[in-house]
Amino acid sequence: MVPKIGVFAHMFHAPLFKEMRDYLLNIPWPSDLYLSTCTKENAAALERLFAGWSGHVSVFVAENRGRDIAPKILMFAPTHRHYDYVLHVHTKANADWRRFLLERLLGSREWVSARILYGFEHDPKLGMLAPEYWPPIEKWAVWGPNRITGEGLLARIGVDRFDIRGLEFPAGSMFWARPAALQPMFALSLTIEDFPPEPIGGDGTLAHAIERLFFIACEIAGYRWCMITVPGGLLTPCRIYHPTPENRRKAEVTIEALATA
Repeated sequence: MVPKIGVFAHMFHAPLFKEMRDYLLNIPWPSDLYLSTCTKENAAALERLFAGWSGHVSVFVAENRGRDIAPKILMFAPTHRHYDYVLHVHTKANADWRRFLLERLLGSREWVSARILYGFEHDPKLGMLAPEYWPPIEKWAVWGPNRITGEGLLARIGVDRFDIRGLEFPAGSMFWARPAALQPMFALSLTIEDFPPEPIGGDGTLAHAIERLFFIACEIAGYRWCMITVPGGLLTPCRIYHPTPENRRKAEVTIEALATA
Protein backbone atom coordinates (compact mmCIF):
# COMPACT_ATOMS: atom_id res chain seq x y z
CA MET A 1 0.00 0.00 0.00
CA VAL A 2 1.32 3.45 -0.89
CA PRO A 3 1.93 5.48 2.29
CA LYS A 4 0.29 8.86 2.80
CA ILE A 5 3.05 11.47 2.98
CA GLY A 6 2.73 15.06 4.13
CA VAL A 7 5.50 17.60 3.57
CA PHE A 8 5.68 20.67 5.79
CA ALA A 9 8.13 23.22 4.40
CA HIS A 10 8.85 26.73 5.61
CA MET A 11 9.84 28.63 2.48
CA PHE A 12 11.36 31.91 3.61
CA HIS A 13 14.16 32.52 1.10
CA ALA A 14 12.71 32.95 -2.41
CA PRO A 15 15.97 32.22 -4.30
CA LEU A 16 15.92 28.72 -2.80
CA PHE A 17 12.38 27.76 -3.83
CA LYS A 18 13.38 25.90 -7.00
CA GLU A 19 16.18 24.02 -5.24
CA MET A 20 13.71 22.83 -2.63
CA ARG A 21 11.25 21.74 -5.31
CA ASP A 22 13.98 19.75 -7.04
CA TYR A 23 14.73 17.90 -3.80
CA LEU A 24 11.07 17.25 -3.06
CA LEU A 25 10.68 15.63 -6.47
CA ASN A 26 12.80 12.78 -5.05
CA ILE A 27 9.86 11.61 -2.94
CA PRO A 28 8.87 8.50 -4.93
CA TRP A 29 5.12 8.67 -4.28
CA PRO A 30 2.52 11.45 -4.44
CA SER A 31 2.81 13.75 -1.44
CA ASP A 32 0.77 16.64 -0.11
CA LEU A 33 2.63 19.91 0.43
CA TYR A 34 2.00 22.49 3.14
CA LEU A 35 4.15 25.49 2.40
CA SER A 36 4.49 28.43 4.78
CA THR A 37 6.09 31.71 3.82
CA CYS A 38 6.07 35.29 5.06
CA THR A 39 4.91 37.47 2.13
CA LYS A 40 2.09 37.42 -0.38
CA GLU A 41 4.65 37.76 -3.17
CA ASN A 42 6.41 34.59 -2.01
CA ALA A 43 3.09 32.79 -1.72
CA ALA A 44 2.20 33.65 -5.31
CA ALA A 45 5.61 32.48 -6.51
CA LEU A 46 5.20 29.17 -4.68
CA GLU A 47 1.76 28.59 -6.16
CA ARG A 48 3.20 29.06 -9.64
CA LEU A 49 6.25 26.88 -8.98
CA PHE A 50 4.27 23.97 -7.55
CA ALA A 51 1.39 24.09 -10.03
CA GLY A 52 0.81 20.56 -11.31
CA TRP A 53 2.31 18.89 -8.24
CA SER A 54 1.32 15.23 -7.87
CA GLY A 55 -0.49 15.81 -4.59
CA HIS A 56 -2.43 18.55 -2.81
CA VAL A 57 -0.62 21.88 -2.34
CA SER A 58 -1.52 24.47 0.28
CA VAL A 59 0.39 27.74 0.65
CA PHE A 60 0.04 29.84 3.78
CA VAL A 61 1.34 33.29 4.69
CA ALA A 62 2.65 33.18 8.26
CA GLU A 63 3.86 35.91 10.56
CA ASN A 64 7.65 36.10 10.56
CA ARG A 65 8.10 34.77 14.08
CA GLY A 66 9.56 31.51 15.27
CA ARG A 67 11.47 30.87 12.03
CA ASP A 68 10.55 27.39 10.70
CA ILE A 69 9.71 26.03 14.17
CA ALA A 70 6.47 27.94 14.79
CA PRO A 71 4.72 26.72 11.59
CA LYS A 72 5.76 23.14 12.45
CA ILE A 73 4.08 23.01 15.83
CA LEU A 74 1.41 25.71 15.55
CA MET A 75 0.02 26.23 12.04
CA PHE A 76 0.28 22.63 10.84
CA ALA A 77 -0.14 20.60 14.02
CA PRO A 78 -3.71 19.31 13.35
CA THR A 79 -2.89 18.37 9.76
CA HIS A 80 -0.28 15.78 10.72
CA ARG A 81 -2.88 13.21 11.76
CA HIS A 82 -3.89 12.66 8.13
CA TYR A 83 -0.54 11.12 7.17
CA ASP A 84 1.50 7.98 7.74
CA TYR A 85 4.79 9.86 7.53
CA VAL A 86 5.72 13.53 7.44
CA LEU A 87 8.75 15.48 6.30
CA HIS A 88 9.84 18.79 7.81
CA VAL A 89 12.23 20.96 5.78
CA HIS A 90 12.95 24.64 5.25
CA THR A 91 15.01 26.97 3.05
CA LYS A 92 17.96 27.27 5.40
CA ALA A 93 20.22 30.16 4.39
CA ASN A 94 23.58 28.42 5.00
CA ALA A 95 24.12 26.66 1.67
CA ASP A 96 26.59 24.01 2.85
CA TRP A 97 24.54 23.06 5.90
CA ARG A 98 21.27 23.10 3.95
CA ARG A 99 22.56 20.76 1.26
CA PHE A 100 24.17 18.49 3.86
CA LEU A 101 20.74 18.05 5.49
CA LEU A 102 18.70 17.76 2.29
CA GLU A 103 21.04 15.21 0.73
CA ARG A 104 20.48 12.93 3.72
CA LEU A 105 16.71 13.41 3.69
CA LEU A 106 15.99 13.64 -0.06
CA GLY A 107 19.21 12.78 -1.87
CA SER A 108 17.58 10.61 -4.56
CA ARG A 109 14.36 8.75 -5.26
CA GLU A 110 16.17 5.46 -4.59
CA TRP A 111 17.54 6.74 -1.27
CA VAL A 112 14.15 7.93 -0.06
CA SER A 113 12.35 4.72 -0.98
CA ALA A 114 15.06 2.16 -0.14
CA ARG A 115 16.32 3.70 3.11
CA ILE A 116 14.00 6.34 4.54
CA LEU A 117 10.52 5.00 3.85
CA TYR A 118 11.69 1.38 3.99
CA GLY A 119 12.96 2.06 7.51
CA PHE A 120 9.57 3.29 8.69
CA GLU A 121 7.63 0.56 6.92
CA HIS A 122 9.71 -2.24 8.46
CA ASP A 123 10.13 -0.83 11.98
CA PRO A 124 6.84 0.22 13.60
CA LYS A 125 8.72 1.71 16.57
CA LEU A 126 10.86 4.01 14.45
CA GLY A 127 9.51 7.50 15.10
CA MET A 128 12.01 9.93 13.61
CA LEU A 129 14.87 10.01 11.11
CA ALA A 130 17.12 13.07 11.04
CA PRO A 131 20.51 13.84 9.49
CA GLU A 132 23.66 13.47 11.53
CA TYR A 133 25.30 16.67 12.74
CA TRP A 134 26.93 18.86 10.14
CA PRO A 135 30.55 18.71 11.34
CA PRO A 136 31.15 22.49 11.69
CA ILE A 137 28.27 22.83 14.19
CA GLU A 138 28.71 19.60 16.14
CA LYS A 139 30.44 21.37 19.04
CA TRP A 140 27.35 23.57 19.38
CA ALA A 141 24.97 20.60 19.68
CA VAL A 142 24.51 21.22 23.41
CA TRP A 143 21.91 22.84 25.62
CA GLY A 144 23.91 26.06 25.92
CA PRO A 145 21.68 29.06 26.73
CA ASN A 146 18.56 26.99 25.91
CA ARG A 147 18.55 24.77 29.00
CA ILE A 148 16.24 26.80 31.25
CA THR A 149 13.66 27.34 28.49
CA GLY A 150 13.95 23.69 27.46
CA GLU A 151 13.39 22.44 30.99
CA GLY A 152 10.32 24.65 31.29
CA LEU A 153 8.89 23.15 28.11
CA LEU A 154 9.59 19.63 29.34
CA ALA A 155 7.70 20.37 32.55
CA ARG A 156 4.66 21.36 30.47
CA ILE A 157 4.45 17.83 29.10
CA GLY A 158 5.10 16.07 32.41
CA VAL A 159 8.83 15.37 32.07
CA ASP A 160 11.24 15.84 34.97
CA ARG A 161 14.50 17.46 33.91
CA PHE A 162 16.41 14.92 35.99
CA ASP A 163 15.16 12.18 33.66
CA ILE A 164 17.07 13.67 30.70
CA ARG A 165 20.53 12.20 30.26
CA GLY A 166 22.69 14.01 27.75
CA LEU A 167 21.31 15.58 24.60
CA GLU A 168 20.85 14.63 20.97
CA PHE A 169 18.61 16.54 18.57
CA PRO A 170 18.00 17.18 14.85
CA ALA A 171 20.26 20.22 14.49
CA GLY A 172 18.81 22.31 11.68
CA SER A 173 15.30 21.05 12.49
CA MET A 174 14.79 18.97 9.33
CA PHE A 175 13.58 15.39 9.62
CA TRP A 176 11.19 12.60 8.64
CA ALA A 177 8.75 11.41 11.32
CA ARG A 178 5.64 9.50 12.18
CA PRO A 179 3.04 12.05 13.29
CA ALA A 180 2.49 10.18 16.58
CA ALA A 181 6.14 10.72 17.51
CA LEU A 182 5.62 14.50 17.37
CA GLN A 183 2.48 14.62 19.51
CA PRO A 184 4.27 15.75 22.72
CA MET A 185 5.50 18.82 20.84
CA PHE A 186 1.97 19.69 19.80
CA ALA A 187 0.87 19.26 23.43
CA LEU A 188 2.98 22.29 24.45
CA SER A 189 -0.01 24.50 23.48
CA LEU A 190 2.18 27.42 22.46
CA THR A 191 0.93 30.49 20.57
CA ILE A 192 2.67 32.70 18.05
CA GLU A 193 2.97 35.39 20.71
CA ASP A 194 5.28 33.08 22.69
CA PHE A 195 7.92 33.52 19.97
CA PRO A 196 9.92 36.77 19.96
CA PRO A 197 9.69 39.00 16.89
CA GLU A 198 12.57 39.25 14.43
CA PRO A 199 15.42 39.96 14.49
CA ILE A 200 16.44 37.21 16.91
CA GLY A 201 19.86 35.90 17.86
CA GLY A 202 21.61 32.80 16.63
CA ASP A 203 20.84 30.88 19.82
CA GLY A 204 19.01 31.07 23.13
CA THR A 205 15.47 31.64 21.80
CA LEU A 206 12.29 29.60 22.24
CA ALA A 207 12.73 28.14 18.74
CA HIS A 208 16.23 26.93 19.61
CA ALA A 209 14.98 25.29 22.80
CA ILE A 210 12.16 23.52 20.95
CA GLU A 211 14.62 22.22 18.35
CA ARG A 212 16.45 20.40 21.15
CA LEU A 213 13.33 18.57 22.32
CA PHE A 214 12.30 16.65 19.19
CA PHE A 215 14.11 13.38 19.97
CA ILE A 216 13.05 13.57 23.61
CA ALA A 217 9.44 14.00 22.51
CA CYS A 218 9.81 11.05 20.18
CA GLU A 219 10.94 8.84 23.07
CA ILE A 220 8.18 10.14 25.35
CA ALA A 221 5.67 9.10 22.70
CA GLY A 222 7.06 5.57 22.81
CA TYR A 223 9.18 5.58 19.66
CA ARG A 224 12.87 5.50 18.87
CA TRP A 225 14.86 7.73 16.54
CA CYS A 226 17.87 7.37 14.27
CA MET A 227 20.34 9.70 12.61
CA ILE A 228 21.07 9.37 8.90
CA THR A 229 24.61 9.11 7.55
CA VAL A 230 25.81 9.11 3.94
CA PRO A 231 27.27 6.67 3.20
CA GLY A 232 26.48 4.12 5.88
CA GLY A 233 22.76 4.38 6.39
CA LEU A 234 21.37 4.89 9.87
CA LEU A 235 23.01 5.39 13.24
CA THR A 236 21.70 3.37 16.17
CA PRO A 237 20.40 5.81 18.79
CA CYS A 238 21.11 5.95 22.49
CA ARG A 239 18.12 6.76 24.63
CA ILE A 240 18.30 10.17 26.27
CA TYR A 241 15.05 10.02 28.22
CA HIS A 242 15.20 7.84 31.33
CA PRO A 243 11.90 8.33 33.13
CA THR A 244 11.03 7.28 36.62
CA PRO A 245 7.83 5.20 36.82
CA GLU A 246 5.97 8.27 38.07
CA ASN A 247 7.10 10.49 35.20
CA ARG A 248 6.44 7.75 32.66
CA ARG A 249 2.82 7.63 33.89
CA LYS A 250 2.58 11.41 33.56
CA ALA A 251 3.85 11.29 29.99
CA GLU A 252 1.50 8.46 29.05
CA VAL A 253 -1.47 10.38 30.43
CA THR A 254 -0.44 13.43 28.38
CA ILE A 255 -0.18 11.45 25.16
CA GLU A 256 -3.43 9.56 25.73
CA ALA A 257 -5.33 12.77 26.47
CA LEU A 258 -3.95 14.41 23.35
CA ALA A 259 -4.78 11.43 21.16
CA THR A 260 -8.43 11.48 22.24
CA ALA A 261 -8.86 15.27 22.12
